[in-house]
Amino acid sequence: MTTISPAPGHVGNLSPTQERLLRALWAKLFEYFGEKPLDINDASSQSDLAGLAKADSAASEAGDSVDAAAAALEGVALTDSPKSTTSASSPKPAETLREAFWGVVQADHPDGMVLRFLRARKWNVDRALEMMLTALRWRIETQVDQIINEGEGGLDDSILRKGISFLHGEDRKGRPIIITRVCLHRKEDQTVEEMTKFLVWTIETVRLVFKAPTETATIIFDLSDFTLANMDFNFVKILIRCLEAYYPESLGSLLIYNAPWIFSGIWRMISPLLDSVVASKINFVNNKKQFTEFIDPEHLVDWLGGSSKFKYEYVGPAVDENHRIQDAAGRQALLDQRSALANELEAATREWIKLCEAKDAEAVDVPKDNAEVKAIQDKRQKVVEEMRDVCQKLDPFIRARTFYHRIGVIEGHGQIDWDPMFSNGYALK
Repeated sequence: MTTISPAPGHVGNLSPTQERLLRALWAKLFEYFGEKPLDINDASSQSDLAGLAKADSAASEAGDSVDAAAAALEGVALTDSPKSTTSASSPKPAETLREAFWGVVQADHPDGMVLRFLRARKWNVDRALEMMLTALRWRIETQVDQIINEGEGGLDDSILRKGISFLHGEDRKGRPIIITRVCLHRKEDQTVEEMTKFLVWTIETVRLVFKAPTETATIIFDLSDFTLANMDFNFVKILIRCLEAYYPESLGSLLIYNAPWIFSGIWRMISPLLDSVVASKINFVNNKKQFTEFIDPEHLVDWLGGSSKFKYEYVGPAVDENHRIQDAAGRQALLDQRSALANELEAATREWIKLCEAKDAEAVDVPKDNAEVKAIQDKRQKVVEEMRDVCQKLDPFIRARTFYHRIGVIEGHGQIDWDPMFSNGYALK
């Protein structure tokens, strides 16, 4: 099996400048968590930023935008019960923001989550913070936690049974593949709201099958038998917005297969909506040879030219498969553990920031083998691993099981096995 190394700008492969900007964004996050500001050398950070990427003119206005995004959280309740309502005891905006952040992280590396926004905003700390606050606000308003909690039971059943979009294997870079058969979708069959819920559920499900250091997915749009009746501009706009703003740096590659001539006009309308980063990841493919540049044939379904005989057939929820969601005491015990670890990680991160700032005052870069810095980094990593373990245990208490759990692709404690999809059938787990 090929070993995948972290890409530049990701956890495990950061330059000294990128590490300083990561610490700077953490420090600003802590301010919005309602904690005492850390004494960060803004001048050195901005100098580093200028050398790393060109900040556009909007950067100077980012502070006001950040404050507006954070203030918009006021009055929005965020609790672990999706159906709860705002009351006098509802969290204050800073508490809401903090809980929203740790709810998004789930079993991911917290640095990895922060770095997504830094990369998406070309390492501009203020703009990355603004983007993150906006994404957190969107998650609360869209009730993403409730969509996860209800799972397939809260979706339009016909979308699932048609197999309009589903996961299948990995590409050559270890990225999970989402296959979308556009000809099966007709916009009058579902509302935009129903399709949006399905999109959010799909993206959140894909996050479960990422294998570190992989943090992105490959999407295949199969346009075979495509007609204008299948075109849904409103949904396309929502998809673009999600990929660019709410789940930044989650798209690895988008492959458009077998596009008919009629799609060329549509593409001329869609392409201006894309930012340059997303646009650079789109490729048009028309045959097996082009496909296999991205995907090994055994991970590609046969109707796209691969050797996988997988035939999508939806298997619905089993009776009582989500019984742990009803276990309030068990859920709360794990939430308390996660909260304690979040406190511990925040404390260690603040210690890391202060230590490195002190070292930065003495030298341009902190040596990677510095004993004090390594000790605190090891401490942070230990807490991250403990939190990942707790979050994996917590998952069945806050997330309904999925089709991929039932057929054995997603196994216990974060284990992923695509083999059930490559056999002639799959047995329920």
